[in-house]
Amino acid sequence: MDPGSHRLRNRRNNKDYVTVYVDPVTADTLYGEGYVVNNMVVRMPDGKYKVDSTKVKIEGNKIKYKDGSSKGKVKVTNDGVKAKEGHHNMKAKVSGDSLKVKKG
Repeated sequence: MDPGSHRLRNRRNNKDYVTVYVDPVTADTLYGEGYVVNNMVVRMPDGKYKVDSTKVKIEGNKIKYKDGSSKGKVKVTNDGVKAKEGHHNMKAKVSGDSLKVKKG
């Protein structure tokens, strides 16, 4: 992940950004800025992969997802992340070298 843009980079040429990546260690499927989108990717007829628009909606720094009865929202800003899944909320804020996490 590029620390400046928080986007996934192609390790082969270190220039191109990667849209979808499968981590061989964790078997997680990652999208864009590192969002985990397991079971939310479809293969297109041309052999490329994309996020299934019926399960995931991405608008700038916001992502909404729905998979069966599970649904949630994630918003990424320069200083933190806000996430909501069902009745569970989480906020993480970075300040210098410290990280504050609030669950609600």
